[in-house]
Amino acid sequence: PSVAGARLDSVAELEFAVAGKSEGTLRIGLFGEAPRAASVFADLAAAEFRGSNELAAPAGWVDGGADFTIRPPFLYLAAPPDLQELAFRRRENLRTTPDDFEPARLEKGDFADPPALAANAPGLLTTKLSGPGPRLEFALQLAAIETPPPDRLVVGAVLDDDGMRLLARLATVPV
Repeated sequence: PSVAGARLDSVAELEFAVAGKSEGTLRIGLFGEAPRAASVFADLAAAEFRGSNELAAPAGWVDGGADFTIRPPFLYLAAPPDLQELAFRRRENLRTTPDDFEPARLEKGDFADPPALAANAPGLLTTKLSGPGPRLEFALQLAAIETPPPDRLVVGAVLDDDGMRLLARLATVPV
């Protein structure tokens, strides 16, 4: 989908697997009008997000570090601290978490993107105006909404028809 006046700055790719079976790759264009949100999303997609603590273990949507939830009309992706810890242990092949483990997080006040874009279409990537919060949560819109929530910031959009078909398929997967 296009968003009037949006400037595509970068592309993030997410590989989706359900129950160990690859479902495909979602290519998401990230808009320059929401630079902080786009940067956080891109870092999570690349499993390189550290937030405000450079010593934190990098967070991302890999190795079991993602919470994938469907609450129509959105598919939510999050990297909560407990799943960051699980992903860290898997990456490092550890049975227990080291005492010095710190999840990546955004501190209050870290997020200050202006609500530059408002739109309502399937395939849009959004987050809360206040930022992704401690769960590092973003949402992909599954369908047009009669009354779009006023607290959402448009960050990007699914780029192609294959991605839209994948998003539709993911919306039907029992989770």
